[in-house]
Amino acid sequence: MENKQTTIELPRLPDESARAYQARVEYVTMGVGRSLEKLRVQSGGKAGIPRRFNTLAEWSARYDWAGSARQYDEQIAYITIQEAQAKYRADLEAHRKKASDAGQALYAVAGQLITAINKALAGPRKIRDKDGKEYTLHSIDLNANTFSIAARAMQSALDLEAHALAVDMLLPKLGQADDSE
Repeated sequence: MENKQTTIELPRLPDESARAYQARVEYVTMGVGRSLEKLRVQSGGKAGIPRRFNTLAEWSARYDWAGSARQYDEQIAYITIQEAQAKYRADLEAHRKKASDAGQALYAVAGQLITAINKALAGPRKIRDKDGKEYTLHSIDLNANTFSIAARAMQSALDLEAHALAVDMLLPKLGQADDSE
């Protein structure tokens, strides 16, 4: 996900002086818990913001600082939600890719194991011991555990692929589409 910076514009109002605009911007960008008293104390008369509470209160009323603050907060909330959704979508896509890659890799291993089992079944080697008893030797140990491992690996691979494709959510939707025809 690329990191880009979003700018929120807070334009100067037509009859707003530079000092009043600067004070409004300071007030609005204080965020949650903002107040005229906090602005007065924090600015301390620096940067052109007056120390007089009455002046700040007058400007606040005249230029609707509360409305500007509400708009600013709504924009911040919207941007925050959009960024969180974008990150979540990126995380979901990364997870989908990992599940798909893991499923494909496991499917290949399970396929190789099944191929080896088939070869072992098709081409066993026969040997006789000194007493004449015949034994069948396979290239791999063919027991219930071997078959179980192959079956579980194949099922896990298919489950990972289905998860990556969101088959559990997609099939019901596709079924609904077929019903409407």
